[in-house]
Amino acid sequence: MLIYDSLLVETEPPENETGALTFYRLPRPVTHLMKLEDAYYDGEQRLVSENSAVGLLAGMDAFLIKPLFCFGGSGVRKINQAELPPDRRKAEAAALVREYPDFVVQEIIRQHPLLAELNPSSVNTIRVNTLFLNGKTSLCCACVKYGKAGAPVDNYCSGGSWAGLDGEGRFTGQASGKGALLEDRTPGGLPLAGRRIPHFDRLIGLVTEMHPAVFPMFHLAGWDVAINENGEPVVVEINFRNPVIQVAQMLTGPFFKERTREVIDYAIAHPFRSFTDELLH
Repeated sequence: MLIYDSLLVETEPPENETGALTFYRLPRPVTHLMKLEDAYYDGEQRLVSENSAVGLLAGMDAFLIKPLFCFGGSGVRKINQAELPPDRRKAEAAALVREYPDFVVQEIIRQHPLLAELNPSSVNTIRVNTLFLNGKTSLCCACVKYGKAGAPVDNYCSGGSWAGLDGEGRFTGQASGKGALLEDRTPGGLPLAGRRIPHFDRLIGLVTEMHPAVFPMFHLAGWDVAINENGEPVVVEINFRNPVIQVAQMLTGPFFKERTREVIDYAIAHPFRSFTDELLH
């Protein structure tokens, strides 16, 4: 399962599928359980009972649970129950599945140590904005996101920070945290200048290939991509409605770089129309 802008997408090919659908090539976190409209599904997309869902959670030592429809990391929690006795695990799992109206349970990503240094409590991701317009895909900008100390998420509105990156994945030395104040080090005191995102070229290659292949209907995409302990990119989320251009512009602008005029011309020639404009009044 992959969540993008409050939309849930099946990312496992159907049985007997040849794998021709490019979407299945997107690397994503392992999903163990999902609740949608009071129905429960296991990691294989099979419908299961609530008792089975509780048993599945109770059998896991650690996992990440997050609402399917949320903003800014609200409601995202890391659960570690390795030390709990079985009866306590089952009781807490039963309470958990009833607490969230809709949720997804995923394996906790083991991130690359160079990213974990920024803040070990959160999975720190790289926000990469790509533009697909007039048949051409390009990188607009990239920033690394990291959470505040103790936080499980790296979201800006949850106290996290963004650090600017150049086109090679090197830290520019400028970051923005709470109140849009500029910083030159993490809240933990780690200097930013001189650092570099590991396997950045691999990450950029993935998103620039996948944008036109999977999401050609969206001209601008804000990818949140983690890098696991093996150096492999893992797509955590894709933002289409609000890729937070303001922070990226402040740290690495101009946002559209040499394609700014092209974007302006396209916007003028294609005035925004809501889908509701097409409805009969």
